[in-house]
Amino acid sequence: MPSTGRGPSRLTHRDVKPGNILLAAVRPGRPVDVKLVDFGIAKASDEASSLTGTGMAVGTMAYLAPEVIEGNPIDNRADEYALACTAFELLTGGPPFGPGSPSSVMMAHLSAPVPDPASRLAGLPPGLAAVFARAMAKQPHDRYADNAEFARAFRAALVAARPDGRPTVGPTSPHRPPMPAAATTIRPTPPPTPIPAYASPATPAPTGPGGTEPQGNGRVIALAALVAVLVVALLAVGYFALVRGSDSTAAAPTTGPAPTTAEAPTTGAPAVVPSSTAPVGASDSPPAPTVPGTDAYGFVGSPARCAGGETLELAMLTSGAGSGSRVVICSSGGTYTYRGARASGDNSGLTLPATNTGPGVYRARNTNAQGEARNDTIYTVTGSGLNIARGDGRPVASEPARLVWTR
Repeated sequence: MPSTGRGPSRLTHRDVKPGNILLAAVRPGRPVDVKLVDFGIAKASDEASSLTGTGMAVGTMAYLAPEVIEGNPIDNRADEYALACTAFELLTGGPPFGPGSPSSVMMAHLSAPVPDPASRLAGLPPGLAAVFARAMAKQPHDRYADNAEFARAFRAALVAARPDGRPTVGPTSPHRPPMPAAATTIRPTPPPTPIPAYASPATPAPTGPGGTEPQGNGRVIALAALVAVLVVALLAVGYFALVRGSDSTAAAPTTGPAPTTAEAPTTGAPAVVPSSTAPVGASDSPPAPTVPGTDAYGFVGSPARCAGGETLELAMLTSGAGSGSRVVICSSGGTYTYRGARASGDNSGLTLPATNTGPGVYRARNTNAQGEARNDTIYTVTGSGLNIARGDGRPVASEPARLVWTR
């Protein structure tokens, strides 16, 4: 979860995003009251993992740090990455990597450079580009030590942008707000002229007579300063809310991108990676599942791929001997087919009839050529991975799931 500034936090939230930030009604002359909610998947830092018990990454794709996607150990710096993505969206009207398919967003988190927020919204302080580049560095050790340091750097970029050396608004230290009786989902007003994602940087607005800042540019910097207030406030309120325990039963808010009008939060579970976008029949041109290298029929250029007219039920990338395996389960007319191949791409694969033996459980049997059932090979696919055993139960191999998509 967001660090308190006293070194590594003892908890990792694992799903920081705009939809999990609540803003109490703002009253003139009163500090901003901010709440970070939905601690349903938070874990202590010494036991935090980016995977669930079934081997699936946890969080919301637009805000996932690279180490979460790759299934590596995580700490508060994964939350820092997510908070930076959130601040980027609140500033510019869209997340740093998007729009696009979940698969393309995933690959952008892993390899694309961090965009300059000024390329999406003209007039933002130029120093913010370096702040976001560090807070969203691909390697955790290249980021700020904690969110307090991130907030200080954010505020310093605003200070540097003002002629008088002072930020437009914003506290000098985190405020610990009282727990509000009622809260509403944070809904910032959309920026005046957002630039669509991946568009060319807009030409900076000219200054007014005498070198003064035009009114529109001042509003942009004021917006950036408001986001800085929220970032700073979260440092105190996230930890405070968790210790009080009052947010563990709070209703989870909606999970869309930074919205424009206030509305009451609604209950919803955090998204699981890969996403729940489901492929359908061949003629429907469905979106691709969010496992790298797949489309609506399975792994591109691999034997682990459904045939035309079949429906993809599951796509899995495992960790095992060598580079692991690619596995798909396909269905057609109530029958199931297992298709597997090594992830090394040697183009050798295995296709077997399969049965659905339970929710999310599939089993395929490769009959021994000599007719000895005890030496048959049985492939069992679950959300946690691929298990291979002989017909008499002798284990052969167990490959945990690295990434899984299910219909």
